[in-house]
Amino acid sequence: MLLIGSLMIPARDDRAGKWENGAARQAFRHGRQSRAGIETAAAHARAAAVKNDRLKILVEHAYASALGLAVYAFAGAEWNAIRCCERIRPGSVDALMDRTAGRVADTLASLGGTLPDTAGRNELEEAAADFRAYVSTRNNLLHAKPGVDAEGRGRLLRDGDQWTIGEMERVADAFSACGLRLAAWLDRHGPGA
Repeated sequence: MLLIGSLMIPARDDRAGKWENGAARQAFRHGRQSRAGIETAAAHARAAAVKNDRLKILVEHAYASALGLAVYAFAGAEWNAIRCCERIRPGSVDALMDRTAGRVADTLASLGGTLPDTAGRNELEEAAADFRAYVSTRNNLLHAKPGVDAEGRGRLLRDGDQWTIGEMERVADAFSACGLRLAAWLDRHGPGA
């Protein structure tokens, strides 16, 4: 172990027989690296020491894949909602103190209500209402706690219920559909449209 300040970091990767943090150690010795740089090097050394620990998590690939796709689909819908807000009033999202998905949903609903009927107001208000509802769904998914089902498989649990692969696939489809509706609104009501 190498002691740098109060940090203990592995000085040698015995499997490869190489010094993982040799350059950082040398730079520190010769005064060419700041404490922050040493701490970054220490973090990288710790990360190298725990390589592949993610594979120890008790979860099936298909389950993790469904979860990841749902999260990714929501992120796409959220960014389309942000783009809609910015299209209606540039700088509106930057002005938010707290840029949570809920705040984005509220901003989108509020700004959508300011549009004249000829600018696709109803279409955007419906998509904004769906996005608002999906914020709660996304929160229930992301704030679920890990556990195991009766068969011993890793699952996410929320309020006594477990998220199944099918449920995550359904919400991923709903998130995607909402994001596509918001993108379509942007295409129809964007610059030059």
